[in-house]
Amino acid sequence: MKPSQDPQTPPPLPLVQEPCEDFSPKPTWHNSAFTTTTTLGLKPSHAPRNSTPEPLRSGALRGLQSEPKRQIVTIMLVSSDVRMFVHIWFHTHRNAPWISEEIEGLLIPYVGGIVRSLDCSLIQGGCADNHAHLLIKLHPKVALESLVKHVKGGTSRWLGETWPSLAGIIWQHGYGAFSVNPEGVESVVNYIKDQRKHHSPLG
Repeated sequence: MKPSQDPQTPPPLPLVQEPCEDFSPKPTWHNSAFTTTTTLGLKPSHAPRNSTPEPLRSGALRGLQSEPKRQIVTIMLVSSDVRMFVHIWFHTHRNAPWISEEIEGLLIPYVGGIVRSLDCSLIQGGCADNHAHLLIKLHPKVALESLVKHVKGGTSRWLGETWPSLAGIIWQHGYGAFSVNPEGVESVVNYIKDQRKHHSPLG
């Protein structure tokens, strides 16, 4: 004889295994381009346009979940930092010793004005009796030959107008120039300052 059941107790429900919702990352589509998460050690995959991406395998998904995400840092240069220092020197015509201290005191500021008009900077200028030395910070858009041409041409006209006896016999053709390391600027400045002492018979 079967035991009687309580009419108020419902019969037990059969056990049914429901499918679990998959929370793993899914590939997405943006503007018909396939994108996915990029992690360390994995290269981003690219699928052709208008094609269906293949589902990622469960092992790959576990790898995506466990590996740290790559951090992308963008560095933007908002301005240019160009430091080109040039030591220039040139001689008087036939090495004539006409550059007195009085002329030097007027010549170097005049050279500074020409250099500034070309967006360059005159760091130091100095003369001996028959030649001039200039340390210039060169603008990246200004050619060295063009700078020297403006300096020698401009000073020749000015010197000839100020001292008519010098007209037409100002500078020799050609010039010398060396680039200067920024760390060596101070030593070159001191060298140019002491030109007269350096070239004096007792120097």
